Amino acid sequence: MEDNNSLLKSLSKKIEEILEKNDYLEKKVEQLTKSVDNHEFKIQELLLLLRKNNIHTTTTTTTIINNNSTSVGISNSPPLSPRTSTDSMTNNNNSSNLSATSSTTSSPTSTQISTITTTSQIDPNSLINSNNSFIPITSPISQTTVNNNSNSNNSNNNSSNTNINNNSNTSPLSTSSTNSNSNSNSSSPVISPVSSPQLSGSGNRPRIQFLGSGRMPSTGNLFKKEDSSDSLLKYSKDSEHLYIVPTTPRPSKSPSMDFIASTSLVNTVSSNIDNSNTNNDNDSIINDQQLQQQQLQQQQQINLITTEDKLPNLPDSNCQWAIVWEYSANDDEWTKALIAVEIDAKPFAKGALRNAYQLKIRSNAMQCFNHFSTPIHDKYMEGKKLNLSQIPKINQNLSLDTLYVAKDSKTSVNFNRYFEDVKMQMVCKSYGERYNSNHPPKKIEFLSAWVIEIQGTTNYRVGNRNSSSNTLYGLELFMKGEFKKQNSNFGTVFTERNTPQSFSHFTYECTTHEMVVVDIQGVDDIYTDPQVHTKDGKGYGEGNLGQKGIEKFLISHKCSPICLQFGLPPIGLETGRNAHRVIRGTMLLPDLTPDLFEPEYPFIENQPSNPSNSELTSIVHLSGHDERVCSLLITPDKTKLYSASADGWIRIWNLINDDNDLSKIQMIDSFRAHRRSIEKMVLNDKYLFTASSDGIIKIWSLPNSPKQSYECVHKLEDHTAEVNDMCIDVENNFLVSCSFDKQIKIYDLSTFKCIKSLNAHGKSIKSIYMSGKYLFSSSNDQSIKIWDLEMCMCVYGMNDAHDAPITSLRMFGNRLFSAGKDGEIKDWNLSTFQPTTTLDQHNMAITDILVTSNGYLFVSSDDSTIRIIDVSNQNEPMKIISSTKAHRSGVNSLATDGKRIFSGGCDNLIKVWNWKNK
Repeated sequence: MEDNNSLLKSLSKKIEEILEKNDYLEKKVEQLTKSVDNHEFKIQELLLLLRKNNIHTTTTTTTIINNNSTSVGISNSPPLSPRTSTDSMTNNNNSSNLSATSSTTSSPTSTQISTITTTSQIDPNSLINSNNSFIPITSPISQTTVNNNSNSNNSNNNSSNTNINNNSNTSPLSTSSTNSNSNSNSSSPVISPVSSPQLSGSGNRPRIQFLGSGRMPSTGNLFKKEDSSDSLLKYSKDSEHLYIVPTTPRPSKSPSMDFIASTSLVNTVSSNIDNSNTNNDNDSIINDQQLQQQQLQQQQQINLITTEDKLPNLPDSNCQWAIVWEYSANDDEWTKALIAVEIDAKPFAKGALRNAYQLKIRSNAMQCFNHFSTPIHDKYMEGKKLNLSQIPKINQNLSLDTLYVAKDSKTSVNFNRYFEDVKMQMVCKSYGERYNSNHPPKKIEFLSAWVIEIQGTTNYRVGNRNSSSNTLYGLELFMKGEFKKQNSNFGTVFTERNTPQSFSHFTYECTTHEMVVVDIQGVDDIYTDPQVHTKDGKGYGEGNLGQKGIEKFLISHKCSPICLQFGLPPIGLETGRNAHRVIRGTMLLPDLTPDLFEPEYPFIENQPSNPSNSELTSIVHLSGHDERVCSLLITPDKTKLYSASADGWIRIWNLINDDNDLSKIQMIDSFRAHRRSIEKMVLNDKYLFTASSDGIIKIWSLPNSPKQSYECVHKLEDHTAEVNDMCIDVENNFLVSCSFDKQIKIYDLSTFKCIKSLNAHGKSIKSIYMSGKYLFSSSNDQSIKIWDLEMCMCVYGMNDAHDAPITSLRMFGNRLFSAGKDGEIKDWNLSTFQPTTTLDQHNMAITDILVTSNGYLFVSSDDSTIRIIDVSNQNEPMKIISSTKAHRSGVNSLATDGKRIFSGGCDNLIKVWNWKNK
C-alpha cells in the first residue's frame, strides 16, 4: 500500500513537471509566432513596394549634358504596349521632385547621369507644378510623354527638372504616346494628345454598347453588334476623340500576392518612401521614426493586411463578420469576400415585404471567407460562376462611415431570391452605363448591389431574431432625398418625365425585344429595385411577367425626344387612333371617357328660378351631438338622415312628416359606433358602413323595424391608421376604402375579406371617387391617381395637382373636380388631364363637395362658408353664384334630400337650408 502511494506521488510530480514544461513551450511558441508575424508583415510590405515600384515600372536612363542641353534617353524596359500609359513630365527650375526611385551622379565635366524609375500607371487627375500644387486634368485617360532626343532651353543648366507622380489608382483604360524631336520652352506639364483608334463603320455617330451578345440593327446602324469585351466608345466632336472608360474594369492580370492591402495604406507607404528617397536634400525630409509612426497609425485604423490562414480581429465590439457576394454583369460571374460590418439592431424602415437596416462596412474586402465556409454556400453558387481569384469591389474609394442599407424579407423566401435581385440590379446598372454612353440629356445610375450573409454570434441580435443562425441581406448604398416611383412592372407611369421611360425603351430595343427594364424608382435619377421582363418569362424573380409585362409597357409607352435622339424605333404611333393622342411626358394617356359611369346625382326640386341671384336661408338647427359633426348621409328613399360626430356617436333623424313641414325633423335613434371620430358613412341595401379614425371599418345590419337596433356584424381591421373615405362598387359588390396608411383596400362584401391593396401614393390618401371601372384617389402628397379596378392597377397619375393636400374629389359628366387645403377647386378635363378652371375664393381648406344633377356644386369649407358653383354648362368655366356664412366655425359635411340642404359643422350643429331667390 505504501509502495503504491509513493508511486502515485512520483507520477503526479512528473505530470506536474511535464505540464510546466508544456506551459513554458506554449509561451515560447507564442513569442516565436509573434516574431514570425512581425517579420512576415515587413516582408509583405517589401513585396508590396517591389510590386508597386518594379513589376509595373519602366526604367529609363537619361543622360543630360548641360553644355549642349541635349537629352538622350535609353530605355531598359520592354516596349510599352498600345494600352499602357505613364504620366506626363513637368520641368521645374527650382527643385527636383521625384515620386519614383531616383539616383543622381555628378561627373567632373558637369555631366549629370540620372536613372529614373517611373510607374506606368499615373493619376490622370493631377500633376505637380513648380509650386508643389496640383493641376487638375479633365481627361479621363492617363497620358505619358517620354521625351527622347529632345532639345530643352532652360535658364538653369545645372539642375535636372522632372516631376513624376505615381501615387494613383490604376486606370482601366490607358494609352501611351512617345514624342520624338520635340521642343519644350515651358515649365508647365506637357500633355501629349491621345489618338483614338478608328472603329470600323462607325462614322461620327455614337454607338450603343450591349451587355453580352449584341444584335443586328433594328434601325440604321445604331444597334451594331459588338463584342462585349470591346469597351471603347468613339465620340467625335470638333475633331477631338474621347474614349469612354469601361465602367467595370477587369482586375490587373499581374502576379497576385497572398495578402490583401488597403489602397490608402499602399499609397501612403509608397509615397512616403519615395519622398524620403528623392527629397534628401530638401527641408521636407521625413525621418524613419515619423514614417514608422504613420504606418503604425494607418495599420491600427484599418486592420486589413492579413493572410488567408489567419483571421484578423474585428475593428470593434459592435462589428460582425459578413460574407459578401458581388455580381459582374460584364463577366457573368460572382466574386466572394469577407468584410466586417456594423448593423443596427432595429430596422429604420419597414415595408410590406421587407425590413431595412442601416449598416456600415468597417473593413475592406478580404479573402478570409474560408473561416466561415458552410455547405449552404455551395448551394448558393449552384448554376453560377464563382471567380475565387478576385474579390468584390465593395467600399472601394469610400470612407468607413459610408452608410448602406441592408434589406431582408419579412417572409420566408428562398436564398435565390436575394441573388436574383442583386443580379437583376447589376444587369440594369450595366444597361444604364450603356444608356449614358449615348449622351442623353440626363444621365442615370443604378446603385450597386450585393448579397451579404452576416455570420451569427451568440451575443448579438438583429431586429427580433437572434443572429446565431446566419442571415442573408440585400445590400446597397443609402440614398437621401425624396423617393419616387417612375413606372411599374405592369405598364403604369407615375410621372411625366422622359428619362425613365426612354431608358426602358432603350433596353427593349438593344436586346432585340427580348427584355425590358421597368419598375424604375429611386431618388432623382439614381435608381434601385428595378424589374426585368423577359420574352420567355425566365429568371429575374417572380416580378418577371414575361411577354405580358412587355406588352403592358408597349401599351403605355409613348416615344419622347430622347427616343428620337437615340434613333429608337417609335412605339405607339402605328395606328391613326394613337397618332392624335395627347402626349404627356412619355406616356400614352388612357382613354377614360368611354368607361366612365354617370351616377344618379340628387336633384334639387325647389331650385330657384334665378340661381345666379339666389341664397341659402336657414330653416332649422338640429342639436344633439356633443362634438363636431363629421359626416352626413341620407338614405336612398330620402326618409332618414344619418349624422356622425367626432365622439363616435351616430344619430338617426326622421325626415318625413304628415304636414310636409320642412322644419320638422325628429331624432329617432342613436348609438355609439366607434371610440373615436367617424370620418365617413356609406350604405347599401343591407348594411351601414362606418369608417373611423381608429382604423376600423364596421359593418352594421339595418333594422327591419323600429324596435330592432343596429348590430355590428363584422369589423374590417386591415388598415393600420385612420380610414378617411369609402365608396361602394355596386356592380361587383365591393367596398373600397382609403386610409392614412397610404393604402387603398378593396373588400369583397360577400366574404368581408380584403382581396387587394393598392399602393401608389406617398402620403395619406384623403379622398376616393368611383366612376365606372375607374377609381380616382387624392392624397396629402398633392397628387391624383387614376386606377383601373378591373386590372387593379394605376393607369395614370397627376403629380402636383394642387399646392396642398387634396381633400375631396367629385365628378360631373366627364369633368373631375378636386378641392384642397389650399382653398382651390380645379376642374379637370379627363381627355387631356389638364385643369380648365381654377377657383381660389375660399380662405381655408375645402372639406366637402355636394354635386347635384341640376349642374350645381355646393362646397363647404373650414372658413365656415357654403358656396354654390355653377357647372351646368360644359363649355363654360365654373363660376361662384352664391356664398353663405353657414356656421360659427368650419363646415365639415353636406347632404340633400332634394328639398333641403343639410350641413354639419364644428359647432356640433346640423343646419337645414332652403335654396331660394334673393
